[in-house]
Amino acid sequence: MDVLLLHNERAGDEAHSRKNLVALLKRHGHRVTYSTVDEGLADPKRIKNCELIVAAGGDGTVRTVVTHDAARTRPVAILPLGTANNIAHSLRLGTELPEIIAGWKNTSPRPLDLGVAKGPWGRTTFVEGIGFGLIGRTISILDALDAGCAHEFPSPADKLHRDKCVLAALTHEMPPIKARVTLPDERIKDDFLLLELLNISRAGPGLVLARDADPSDGWLNLVSITVDERGKLIRKLECHTAGKRGARLHEVKTRKLSLELEACELRIDDSIVLTAADFRRFPRAIARIEVKLEAGAVQLLAPS
Repeated sequence: MDVLLLHNERAGDEAHSRKNLVALLKRHGHRVTYSTVDEGLADPKRIKNCELIVAAGGDGTVRTVVTHDAARTRPVAILPLGTANNIAHSLRLGTELPEIIAGWKNTSPRPLDLGVAKGPWGRTTFVEGIGFGLIGRTISILDALDAGCAHEFPSPADKLHRDKCVLAALTHEMPPIKARVTLPDERIKDDFLLLELLNISRAGPGLVLARDADPSDGWLNLVSITVDERGKLIRKLECHTAGKRGARLHEVKTRKLSLELEACELRIDDSIVLTAADFRRFPRAIARIEVKLEAGAVQLLAPS
């Protein structure tokens, strides 16, 4: 198969170098064109001449590739090289690259749903989910820590454990956020510690929030925790830090949702699109967001 390998060279370790990845794909019988992510997506000729686009990197790389117009024209496969690898784990891909590549021969492309969110920042297509509260606050704090930290973690697992500990600690102190959630047949107004509308099962540092989420089923899964349920969330995060799943959270399936919320960090996938300071410029300091599902937007080579 003619493969266009789009590689994030900063992801993974020495075993995931350009040379090793190309050699691995060739050993499995593929003809490989190598490119960095940005250069490959900007080259229509390379995309036209391939049969499969391979995104090699972490969740950010996967998101960049599958939300690009190129992914509408060719099926995409994932080689997970990141820290959390939320997308790959939610798709049950695992992280053993030889096994993933060998499995392509017996796998047919499956549809991958994408979400579309519109708000004061503009319009964003997402793979993982959109939410506010604990996950967004944790991402914001971790970004600030990493920007000023000279420490290098011995392994991705060590960094992921640090992230889980920060998440668990914040659960005790997370201030509630007032929001109104409008679903097709229900309206909810409450003080939330966490609200996530997810396309996959995981968010943040590998936290399984929506066990029923299937990114090919044509639905998004809404998971929320109110301020009165803080104890439940604390127990969930304690289990997560210990390597256990913890209690199942209540999930509601929907294809669209409207949000009105007060100042907070609003996250889409692993990026903060609104900070608390941004809300000062909105009428009544409230942000209004519309989210909908784009079912089967991309064809993904992954187990069904």
